[in-house]
Amino acid sequence: MAGGYRIAEPGADLAAAAALLSSALDTPLPQDSVFFGEIALSGDIRPVGRMDARIKEAAKLGFPRAIAARHEALPREAHGLTHIAGLIEMIGGRGGKRHGS
Repeated sequence: MAGGYRIAEPGADLAAAAALLSSALDTPLPQDSVFFGEIALSGDIRPVGRMDARIKEAAKLGFPRAIAARHEALPREAHGLTHIAGLIEMIGGRGGKRHGS
């Protein structure tokens, strides 16, 4: 985006990364899912505050699936990630076409 984009909420890191990967790999993200988690410079995905409340609110808004940092408080219906490589594998493995192929 011209001029850049500033994100103040650390929980939005994973959503922004998922959107960028989706675009780069020309693969749509699942429409029934939300993404949240903080991404460290090492690529580790860290849990954010109020994970349970975030998942409940997302479900109320019609998003039954959450992709977030792996954490003991993460409910069974959520998909937990520990590293950005897992997100790349998850999105890249969805069979999307790649630019230039």
